[in-house]
This record gives sequence, structure tokens and C-alpha cells, in this order.
Amino acid sequence: MFLGTYNAQLSEGGRVSIPKKIRREVQNGEVILFIGFEQCIFGFNKNTWQELTRTELEKPFFGDGDGRDMRRKVNMSACVATLDAQSRIVMPDTMLEFASITDAITIIGAGDHFEIWGKKIWEEYSKEL
Repeated sequence: MFLGTYNAQLSEGGRVSIPKKIRREVQNGEVILFIGFEQCIFGFNKNTWQELTRTELEKPFFGDGDGRDMRRKVNMSACVATLDAQSRIVMPDTMLEFASITDAITIIGAGDHFEIWGKKIWEEYSKEL
């Protein structure tokens, strides 16, 4: 399970160091990054991602416009990121822009996934929780 709250810094080239307790939950050094439904980036193990998206992919393709739209949203907004030797991942520019991440980052564990937030945005959002 992904648990805890961690602070990090965006480094040159859009890299972010993944905390050790989050890394332990990552399988084979790869994560699926997905533009969140809130102003953040979700990170999933590949197996968890496949389980979560399977229900969307099992919906009828023909005759289910909402299902096709969700497939588009989920898959066009996702990518595979690989941890490098320093336990960093490269964040795509489009994701950084979506989440308004420019420097300070908060990474939170959310059970079956982790989330990457701009620190100030997370501070504001977490006040509402």
C-alpha cells in the first residue's frame, strides 16, 4: 500500500525523486502516471492500473459513448515512467503543466496509488479534507 506524505523538489529535466517508502511499492521500477481528476498526477503499479482500467475496457465499445470517452480520458492521459538509478522519474511536461508543478512537490500515499501535487496546491486542497 502507498502510505504517507513526503516533500520533494522538481529537478532539472522534470525529474522527481520518489521516496523510499513509495518506491518499495513500485513493481519492476515502472509506474503508470495518469493526469488526476483533481489537479495532481496519479501514480500506479502496472498491475493495479491494469485491474482498474479493465472494467472500463470491458464496457461495450459500440453503443456506449460515455465508456468510449472514459477510455480516451484514461489512456490518452497516461504514460509509463521508469525509475532511474537515483530513484527518479521524469515527469512529462504536459502533466507538470496540468498539475501546475514548477518546483516544490508533495507526494502522498493514497492506498492503491500515490499522488504528486504542487506543494502549495496540496496545502490548499488538504485543508478541505
